[in-house]
Amino acid sequence: MLIHRNPETNWTVTALGKQIGMSKATLNRHFQHTVGQTPMAYIKNWKMMKALNLVKHSSFSLEQIADLVGFSSARTLNKAFFRNYGHTPSHARKSAR
Repeated sequence: MLIHRNPETNWTVTALGKQIGMSKATLNRHFQHTVGQTPMAYIKNWKMMKALNLVKHSSFSLEQIADLVGFSSARTLNKAFFRNYGHTPSHARKSAR
């Protein structure tokens, strides 16, 4: 899947639709029906799960992880991580040890 192969890409529904030859509305409808959430919600959740996995199971810096999963900076990832999980990446990394 494009999203999984290229997580660092700043995906939009329009860009995804162009890649697979579907209109934005059709992609939204099919994705919602098949996956149970919008493409953008799926992308956000998948990137956060990937970031959590990298935080817990790698020695990459937060800046490296941000680059790998498509955040503009470690600070942006840190904020999104806290909103999503209720704690910081450093807390998650310490807890995984």
